[in-house]
Amino acid sequence: MNSIHHIFILLSLVTAPIFVRAETLKTVVDTRIIPLLDAAVGFLVSLAVVAFVLGLVRYLYSAGDNKKSEARQMMVWGVVAMFVMISVWGIVRIIHVTFFG
Repeated sequence: MNSIHHIFILLSLVTAPIFVRAETLKTVVDTRIIPLLDAAVGFLVSLAVVAFVLGLVRYLYSAGDNKKSEARQMMVWGVVAMFVMISVWGIVRIIHVTFFG
């Protein structure tokens, strides 16, 4: 019951501006949700780039095979993270343009 209460409060807080200022869902998505998602994706992509560069530096300066393997794995995960985040961002953009044009 407690989680249902939290969900109701969250939905009330998200939809309150629509009712109070008579905003449409399109306005809320355009002015609040999309800028928040853009900022979050930008931050996460920058973290993934830092992880990739850190893996690259570790790979270049590693002496043993074990350290090279760990650094290579870090670079691979950095690239995978960048790909996934940019793909999700693109899908969100397509949905936004399609439904909220």
